[in-house]
Amino acid sequence: MAYQSANPLSEEFEVSLAGPLVAYWIAILRVLTGWWFFHAGITKLIEDGLAYGYGPTYLQGMTGTALGPIPVWMGNNLA
Repeated sequence: MAYQSANPLSEEFEVSLAGPLVAYWIAILRVLTGWWFFHAGITKLIEDGLAYGYGPTYLQGMTGTALGPIPVWMGNNLA
């Protein structure tokens, strides 16, 4: 097996985004991604409402992490 010293990533690479189908495809992807985010957020609001009771418990349990006392302090002092 021979060693190639040339960098295969040094060659030019171009993506053409000029066609009308590409514009429609990007628009469809944006709509689907927006729906995905909207659905996830509205589902959380419908199921749990605005009661986020697990957040402080989760933060208080992060005592052994690299962030140390910061999340624990936030978990103890959330309004």
